[in-house]
Amino acid sequence: MLSFSDTLGGKDGEKEREMDRWKKLNLNWKAYKKLSSLTYPTIIFLQRVHYHWLGPFLSRVFLKFPLVIDLDDWEFREDFKKWKFISNSKTEILTRFLISFAKGISVSSHYLLDFYSSYSPFYLPSAVDTEKFKPRRRVKKENVVLSWCGTIHRWDNVENIEFLIKLFPKIRKKYKNVVLEIVGDGYYGELIKRKCEKVEGISFLGWKEPEIIPHYLSSVDIGILPLMQKIKFNLAKSPVKLFEYFASGIPVIASPIGEIPYYLVEGRNGFLAESEDEFIKKILTLIEKYPLRMRMGKEARNTAIQKVSLALWGKKLKDWLETILRQDNPLLRK
Repeated sequence: MLSFSDTLGGKDGEKEREMDRWKKLNLNWKAYKKLSSLTYPTIIFLQRVHYHWLGPFLSRVFLKFPLVIDLDDWEFREDFKKWKFISNSKTEILTRFLISFAKGISVSSHYLLDFYSSYSPFYLPSAVDTEKFKPRRRVKKENVVLSWCGTIHRWDNVENIEFLIKLFPKIRKKYKNVVLEIVGDGYYGELIKRKCEKVEGISFLGWKEPEIIPHYLSSVDIGILPLMQKIKFNLAKSPVKLFEYFASGIPVIASPIGEIPYYLVEGRNGFLAESEDEFIKKILTLIEKYPLRMRMGKEARNTAIQKVSLALWGKKLKDWLETILRQDNPLLRK
C-alpha cells in the first residue's frame, strides 16, 4: 500500500492543512515515481478523490496501469446541484473526470450505489476484521457501559454527542450504575470534553489508537449511534462503528438513516430510534433486560460475520479486481 503520510512523508487528518500546494504536488510526483517502478499486472486502487489523485492519474495515463477509484464518503458540497455536465462542486467535476479514465469504481453505501448507478459501481462496505473484533467473555457486572465512538471533526458530530449528553441525565436519574463513554477526538474535541465534564456519569476518553479499540469494546454493553441530520454525508457513509460494535457482540441503538437500516434489524441485533424519548425508552429496555442484551449481542455478531466481515468482502474485492485485470490484459484471460 502506498500511503502519502506513512510512505512518502506527507501529513494526514487535520495536519493536511499544514501542507501547501507545492508540497502536495511534490508528494504526487514522488508517488508517480514509486508507482513507475512497479511491474505489470498492477492495479492502481485510488482511495477517495483528494489531493493525492494526480500521482495515480499519471500512472494511468503514462504507465497504462488500470485505475480503480474507491468512493466511500460524500465528498461534495451538501447543497450539490448538477446541470447536465456542469455542477456546483469542483470535486464532483474532478471525480467525473477521473472516472472517465477508470476501469471501475467501488462505493461504500446504497446511497452512493444509486448516485453512481450509471457507472456500474461495485458495492464495497467498510468491512470489519471479525478476528480482531470479537466478543470477549461477558459477565453481568455492576456498571452498564454505554458507548459512542467516532471522530469529532464536524459540527454534526458535536450535535449528535450533545443529543446524548442532554438525554443521559434522564437515564442516570433512574439507574445510577449506568455510565456513558465518549471515545474520539478531533477539531471539536476540547469542546465536547468540557461539555462531558459537566454531567455526572459521562466520561470523555479521548482518542484511542485503532489497535486498542477491540480491547476497549470488551468493556462496553450498549453502543449508541444517533444521527440527527438527514444529510448527504450521513446517507452516504458506511457505518464502520456499527460494524465494530456488532463484531464485538454489542447490541446498538441507532438512528434509521443511511446504511444503518440495511444491517440493524429492529428488535433482533439492536433498536432503531429517532426522537429523544425513543432513545431513552430503548436504552432503558436494554439496561433492564440483561438476557435480551445478550441475545441481541449474539445476533449482532452473526450479522457482522455474515454481512460485513473482512474475510467475506476481501474475497469479493479480490475476485472483482481480478476480473478487471483479465479484461484489461488479454494474456490474463486464459
